[in-house]
Amino acid sequence: MFCELEAETMTMLKTLTLDDKKTEPVQHALKIRDSLAQGNYARFFKLYRNAPNMGSSLIDVFIDKLRLIALQKLAVGYLATNIDLGFLANLLAFDDQAQCEKFLLEQGKQLVFLMFFARMFVHRRRA
Repeated sequence: MFCELEAETMTMLKTLTLDDKKTEPVQHALKIRDSLAQGNYARFFKLYRNAPNMGSSLIDVFIDKLRLIALQKLAVGYLATNIDLGFLANLLAFDDQAQCEKFLLEQGKQLVFLMFFARMFVHRRRA
């Protein structure tokens, strides 16, 4: 999932020395990779907020894609309820609710499809 280069990521991980693995940026990158591999988006977004050096700038390249994937998972989990915008903004690592709302509005058509898909998925599972 991490940039959809899992094989290349695994190959690169094998080349790391023990000294490499002890450095803070590499440890952080390994935690990021683990959170994505486990589908733990809450942990991923917490790690994103605390990335050392310029790590968050590297993540910015694909952060919107991961936010949409996380929203898709939330759509299924919160189908029968409303999600508080403040909760969502914090979970998806936005600086404030206004940024989150802007992102959601920009992704509007795709989000409508995700919500429709989530409802269809839940109805099929109930049948």
